Amino acid sequence: MDALDRVGFGGIVVDTAGHVLLANAAAMTILRRYEPPLSDDGRLEQIREATKSMLRSSGSKRFRMNDESWAVIPGDTPDARGVVVHAMPISPPPPTGAHTVLVLINLDYKAAPSGEVLKNLFDLSPAEARVAHQLARGRSLEEIAELSGVKLSTIRKQLASVFEKTMTNRQGELVALLGRLTILP
Repeated sequence: MDALDRVGFGGIVVDTAGHVLLANAAAMTILRRYEPPLSDDGRLEQIREATKSMLRSSGSKRFRMNDESWAVIPGDTPDARGVVVHAMPISPPPPTGAHTVLVLINLDYKAAPSGEVLKNLFDLSPAEARVAHQLARGRSLEEIAELSGVKLSTIRKQLASVFEKTMTNRQGELVALLGRLTILP
């Protein structure tokens, strides 16, 4: 569940009766967007009801927990992309009674590895790591320059250095690489 949290995915473990056994922090954040509202302690029965409410809001066919089902839940506002819910049955079932992991993917969440990870893996300077991190979060070079208080030409030079150190050639290639690193602490 910690690994799912690191990449911004919610995780809910349910038993064969659909009772919630465990939910990670990302799942709690996602479920707070749907009715009924969750309390801060996120009692397991509340998580179950919020999950059912979210699945009902999809307007799609009945969601099944016993196969590799998935559904797209509409966003809670007109500009929100929504959430993908994917059921992953646990096979063989462990003695804890866990049956299925529901993976919740918030389509608006922009995962990015930490600056520390980028500095350690690729020997990036703090400024280069900030540029890479901001690109992974979906910012443009112009936005990064404005946020950093430097000229666009400076950001372009830092990006060129990031390309060299990460052995990438294009922003899309760099962002794809960075996306694979979000699981690292």
